[in-house]
Amino acid sequence: MIFGGAGYIGSRLAERFAKTGRFDRVHIADIRQSPIELLPSISSSITDVRDAIPAHLINEKPDWIFNLAAVHREPGHKPGEYFQTNIPGAKNVIKYAERTGCMNIYFTSSISVYGPTKKATTENSPLTPIPSSISKCNTFRF
Repeated sequence: MIFGGAGYIGSRLAERFAKTGRFDRVHIADIRQSPIELLPSISSSITDVRDAIPAHLINEKPDWIFNLAAVHREPGHKPGEYFQTNIPGAKNVIKYAERTGCMNIYFTSSISVYGPTKKATTENSPLTPIPSSISKCNTFRF
């Protein structure tokens, strides 16, 4: 199961899993249709992680959930959109995992926690998200 799988990384990940046989089946769940040609082992659905995800999204318990669903720092998004998608979306993916009994979640996160920078960042770089975005959001807590 790949949430946010219609993007560049998710599509390549689904193709890789299909070609290597790592998983018997791969399901791409995203708010838009996947651009890749669906192979017999790949299915897809229009799924918005901001909404509750039904336990019956696929007909079997997923072995793994890959959560790539997020609003990144591409231009054109309002600051609140990052939090409306990324935080409640992650919570809904976790609730889906609990309802289906999936014990394995691979979660990725946006690099926007490092704030705007022209320098390369590492996991040891200081966290400097844009404060105005955080202060406008009243759901920024787990």
